Amino acid sequence: MPVALTDEQAALAEAIHAWSAAHRPREVVRATETGAGLPAGFAALGLFGVALPASVGGADGSIADLAAGLAAAAEELVPGPVLGTALGGLLLADVPAAKELLPALAEGEATVAVLLDAPSLDDGVTGPVPGVDAATWLLVPSGDGHVLLAPGT
Repeated sequence: MPVALTDEQAALAEAIHAWSAAHRPREVVRATETGAGLPAGFAALGLFGVALPASVGGADGSIADLAAGLAAAAEELVPGPVLGTALGGLLLADVPAAKELLPALAEGEATVAVLLDAPSLDDGVTGPVPGVDAATWLLVPSGDGHVLLAPGT
């Protein structure tokens, strides 16, 4: 569904479309058959830092700014943990213990996957989590918040 975009939001969307035309991420993923991680150069577009505070390397943008970029990434079928990393950054933005991780998220040097439903209390098992690989941080629901698990834990 089209939405009215500001000039900055339209510029971000156009940068993502131009990057996709130049790098052809769908073909790269299909050729490697992994889809893990972010495609080369994508993080440099600044999408992950758009709505994060400047104090952690973000751009102090709005959720609408981030949504415009995510919509363009979705249109281009950019593979990897795009949504999880963007959502993880938003969820962690006001968590003091995550302040050291946020600059890496803003730069796309770290990725996050977000588990939407808590694991079963019977066996601790959950189904597949989109965007997870050995280098991914994982946000797991717990009580009224989330627990952040470091890669490999």
